Parts: sequence; structure tokens; C-alpha cells
Amino acid sequence: MTGPLAAVTLGMLAYLILYPPISWVFATMIALGVVLGGLLLLPIGAADGPAAIALLNALSGLAMCVAGSAARDGVLVMAGALVAAAGFVLSLVARVPTGRSPLAVLLTAFGEPN
Repeated sequence: MTGPLAAVTLGMLAYLILYPPISWVFATMIALGVVLGGLLLLPIGAADGPAAIALLNALSGLAMCVAGSAARDGVLVMAGALVAAAGFVLSLVARVPTGRSPLAVLLTAFGEPN
């Protein structure tokens, strides 16, 4: 179910890039993104939960860096870099007990039937 949902979301993103003033497409894309994010995180096991959350925190810091770069705001870039570095270090520490890579933490149960 996640594959077709991701394809629809990416198709809506392409449509939104071509025709930007259509607001219902943006709202629907946000809703589908939330559902897709939930479906991707639900299969993560209890032992991998802290590592996955820390890795997502690091990714939000990278998004903050990109937003600060687009807005030409140095403080936002530095704060995003700090959040990204802290989240990545925390995810490295949190995954040590399981002995798995950060990519394996997020994608091990991806696409498996429940």
C-alpha cells in the first residue's frame, strides 16, 4: 500500500509544481504525506523506535538547513545543522544495542505485510 501511495503523492507534487495556485492539491498532498509517514513508521519495532525517532529528528534538522538556505538566514542554517548533528549522533548511539545501520532501522519492515 505504501508504494502506490508514495507514487500518488509524488505525482501530486509534480502537478503542484506545474500548476502552483491549486490549493486543494497541496492540502491533499500534505494529508497523503502524513498517512504515508505513519505507514512507514508503524512497522518499526520497539527496540528500533528511539533510533528511528532520532534519525527523523536529524532529517528535520536537514530540512531546517535547506529552509534557512532558501531564506538566506544564517541562524536558521546553523540551528538546523545543530539539530541534524545532534539527531544523527543520538541515532548512532541508540542503534548500538541492536547492531543495525540507520538505513536498516528505517527500512527493515518496509513493504512487508502485517
